[in-house]
Amino acid sequence: MKKILLAIFICFFANAVNAGEAWVLWEKTSESGVSSEWKVVTAYPEYKQCIERQKKDFEIIKKGYLGFKIQVSSPETIIIEKPNKDIIVISLKCFPDTIDPRDKGMLPKK
Repeated sequence: MKKILLAIFICFFANAVNAGEAWVLWEKTSESGVSSEWKVVTAYPEYKQCIERQKKDFEIIKKGYLGFKIQVSSPETIIIEKPNKDIIVISLKCFPDTIDPRDKGMLPKK
């Protein structure tokens, strides 16, 4: 079901753009070494819009962890240290709609 919704969502944006390529913002979180699967946050017709949303979401996440030790390890990943020393790693990445990061090796979709 998730793949069908993702396909419909991406097709909507791909058809809205004459260039034929949408940009999808994906999120992955791990806490204390347990990783989630990549999940779609949203999609945009332009890369710049996707990056702007990524930055906005990181600011919202940081505000949610005020008082916690937060380290920006890259423009796409932040590391949060909880008071009990558990670590949360949150990655937000923009990929073209031809890339699905859940696939091994992030191979282009066929």
